[in-house]
Amino acid sequence: MTAQMMDRSTGLDAPRAREAAASAQPDLSVRLHLTRRGRLLFIGIPLMAAAACLVFALGFFNSPATAASGDALQGAETVTYTVAPGDTVWRIANVVADEDDPRDVVQAIMDLNELESSTIHVGQQLFLPAGD
Repeated sequence: MTAQMMDRSTGLDAPRAREAAASAQPDLSVRLHLTRRGRLLFIGIPLMAAAACLVFALGFFNSPATAASGDALQGAETVTYTVAPGDTVWRIANVVADEDDPRDVVQAIMDLNELESSTIHVGQQLFLPAGD
């Protein structure tokens, strides 16, 4: 037997085997260089996901609450009316208004039916405030 130990798998002596094993290990001190596609993956996609979450959150907190409008319909007496040809919200409000200001009745009709404009269509069902 010799003074130096022989590595049986490679046929090299022990110090050379350690050097060979050390050189086979990757150098971890090398910086990572991202390509254009890599920057898109690691920076762009998370930014787009964060922006989508932000838009969703803003839409969620700024959406109108519809649950509160259901309570208003339960407390007020209403009458259902089917829109006929030639009807307008103003004409209907003048008939329903009695002694009230027609502008207030128009607003009440729009609130009861959750209308964003005074456009109505023939055959549409409207809730009208019931007279006293």
